[in-house]
Amino acid sequence: MADLKSREVAKPDRILDEEDETTLAAIDRGIKAADEGRVVSSEAARRRFREWLTRSSSPKTRSET
Repeated sequence: MADLKSREVAKPDRILDEEDETTLAAIDRGIKAADEGRVVSSEAARRRFREWLTRSSSPKTRSET
């Protein structure tokens, strides 16, 4: 198996031409959060999504005036 050399990622290559600065900034924030340990398990993430989807799909009620 060929040896893989570590690659400098300070300025990664763009994957798609459509990557804009907002997207790249969001990716950087996510990497920073992970480096700082601000992560949740995949099961916790699934549980949160189910809760969010349940709340957002609940029928909205309006008060009559």
